[in-house]
Amino acid sequence: MDPSQWRDYYSDLGVRPTATSQEIRRAFLALARTTHPDKKAPGDRSDSSEFRKVREAFEFLQESAQRDRYDTTYYDSRRSYERHRQWQEDEAQRQAEAEARQETTHEDQRREEARQRREEAQQGREEARKQARREKNKRRRAARRKAKKEQRKAEKREAQQREQQSGNNRRRNGQRRANEQQQEEQAGFDLSQLVGGCMPQ
Repeated sequence: MDPSQWRDYYSDLGVRPTATSQEIRRAFLALARTTHPDKKAPGDRSDSSEFRKVREAFEFLQESAQRDRYDTTYYDSRRSYERHRQWQEDEAQRQAEAEARQETTHEDQRREEARQRREEAQQGREEARKQARREKNKRRRAARRKAKKEQRKAEKREAQQREQQSGNNRRRNGQRRANEQQQEEQAGFDLSQLVGGCMPQ
């Protein structure tokens, strides 16, 4: 028989394996008064499986031949059952420990992933700040280059204007000197004409 399917009927009734039929009957009646569905308080909808368990144990042990066969293997079966139950408990403990380790591993992994995300976010923010600084410096350099270019253009225009003004001044001065020379020549001519007209014939 599968140890997990074995039932300890004596334990179900709360009696010793050496209990008499009368003791078994009294134990069943005492349990029936608290587990029978008809004995429950109004509104109590708890499972009636406990009563079925004690009734099954009582009915099984009431059969003398059946009880004799049961008793011949009782202690061996109980030991097998206890070993199986202990194995189940140990297995459950191992499973719980394995799940706890796995949960710890998962928690460690989640913490590591969270740490990596924080570091990546920090790196991203730092890179964004660096990029912003680079862009700012780039705009500053471009602005300085543009300002210098505009300054050179302005200086060139001023130089051209000065050169043009100087040329205009030279032309005006030349024209003025030419006019003055012409006026002097004209005055000399007029004077010679005047002097010549006044001389006796």
